[in-house]
Amino acid sequence: MHQWFEQVSGWLRLRVQPWADRRVAPFASQVLALDECSLDKVARWLPSLRTLAKSDPKLLAGRLSALFDVRLQQWVRVDLLEEGKANCKLHAQQMLAGLQAGCLLLFDRGYFSFAWFDSLTQQGLWWVSRYANRASFRVVHIIYEGDGVLDAIVSWAPAVLIRPKRSFVCCAFGTRGTSIAI
Repeated sequence: MHQWFEQVSGWLRLRVQPWADRRVAPFASQVLALDECSLDKVARWLPSLRTLAKSDPKLLAGRLSALFDVRLQQWVRVDLLEEGKANCKLHAQQMLAGLQAGCLLLFDRGYFSFAWFDSLTQQGLWWVSRYANRASFRVVHIIYEGDGVLDAIVSWAPAVLIRPKRSFVCCAFGTRGTSIAI
């Protein structure tokens, strides 16, 4: 069944390639979104599960880790993982294996890690991440500031024990009194 899905997906990829929206990040060879989620808890109907507490992670059915091609609007890879709770960055390395340099990755703050950012940059991959709530940074250079938008090159604050080797671009904007940084 797995081979059949791969064949159909490959056939679809060839068919939709002419309609790929190259206006989305034209500098990138691919634009991929990476995400992971825990599956719902299973019911405790089996005798072996009845002794587990309602909050026990063993009741989780597992996790889905997925890589989605934003331009083609097609799944590149979807993995079903048995363990319900784990560090998403560990499996992400496997999900990204074999990507060509110049690919743009989009991911949420669950993947926020300076070592992860450095690793991606060394592989020649572009990336966009939401910043972690407690991350502090200092502005190195302001590229643009106005109309509630800040586009700047930032360096993570020296108070952080594990800092990245490079400075990064930070884009922040505000809507209805809320500030969002990317």
